[in-house]
Amino acid sequence: MNKTELIERVAERTGMSKSQVKKSIREMISVIIEEVQKGEKVNITGFGAFSLSKRQARNGYNPRTGGQISIPARNFPKFKPGKVFKDVTG
Repeated sequence: MNKTELIERVAERTGMSKSQVKKSIREMISVIIEEVQKGEKVNITGFGAFSLSKRQARNGYNPRTGGQISIPARNFPKFKPGKVFKDVTG
């Protein structure tokens, strides 16, 4: 399912117009991204939690040359599904 299909399905179920659903989903995603960028955790009970995780700097290797390279530390977004979501997906 892509974003357009999601919008159509939500519009059917809620009776809202597609444009209202599209705006709501866009704003929800925007708020989640903004909060995670600030280092905040966004928890949607029953669905899951979005957070920012930190990956430590480490040494790796270049598979082409076999030489060592330094991989810098970085932040990345993380999603942890909630219990209800896990239970229904098996």
